[in-house]
Amino acid sequence: APGDPDILVDRAEAAGSEKAYDKAVDDLDRVLKASPGRLDALIYRASAYRELGKLDLALADIDHAVELSPDSVSALLERGNIRRLSGDVNGARQDWVRVSELAPGSDADEEAKTNIERLELKEDAAAPAVGTH
Repeated sequence: APGDPDILVDRAEAAGSEKAYDKAVDDLDRVLKASPGRLDALIYRASAYRELGKLDLALADIDHAVELSPDSVSALLERGNIRRLSGDVNGARQDWVRVSELAPGSDADEEAKTNIERLELKEDAAAPAVGTH
């Protein structure tokens, strides 16, 4: 069943784990052509686009995923990653805080908290030193 959407999503996920993001996008394009609202395919394709440095395409997919499922922890976590890379630090932080609210104690919560800590460390490092004269 070469056109089976579940098999294509599985194959895309495997391609992504092998860093073959172009292959993953090709399979996910086929899935999304048949089922434009398939949440897992949107999230995976956004992630693949992010890895390829195609942040505009990644953001379009992940925004669509969040519209379809506003409380999707996976979609919010990915959107935070894409927003951070796009320079939207406040948007990234908001997404990661929401992940922690939705899934306290989960792996996603830990990842979100780690991402927020990294943001704060970078902000602290970028702040000018305050000294006394």
